[in-house]
Order: sequence, then C-alpha cells, then structure tokens
Amino acid sequence: MPNPLDSDLLDADYLGDGVYALHDQFAIHLHTGSHDNPDQRIVLEPEVFKALVRYAQRIERRYGAVGHFLEQHIESLGESQ
Repeated sequence: MPNPLDSDLLDADYLGDGVYALHDQFAIHLHTGSHDNPDQRIVLEPEVFKALVRYAQRIERRYGAVGHFLEQHIESLGESQ
C-alpha cells in the first residue's frame, strides 16, 4: 500500500540496483525496493545532494571513474584477506 506521505513526491525514476529517485520540489528522495512502497528511504536536502555530487566528481577526477574506483577497492579487499 502506498504511503500517504509520499503523495507529494514527483518524477519517480529507476536508477538501478533497486534504487528509485524522486523529488518533492525541495529535496531528492532515494527509495529502495519500490518507489511507491519503499523498504528504505533517504532524503537528500539540497546541500547534502550537492555534497554527494562533489564527492562523485572528486572520485571521478581522482580515479577516472567511480566504477573503476570501486573495482580497485574490491580487488584490494580480496588481496588483503
């Protein structure tokens, strides 16, 4: 059953890996599992969203790609075991 608190959320978009993005004209909402009946919710207010974007840009500049960054760290975790 949809949550009545979600009735003001707009533009549900599936990002992948079970994550949906929506907005309320102020903050970005991330939902897992389902956009209309989520398992978990994260609300990113504008300053937090900007910080996340800056983080992704910094990782992109430093490692060339976020995916490549993750691959390197997953490999290093396997080597340390």
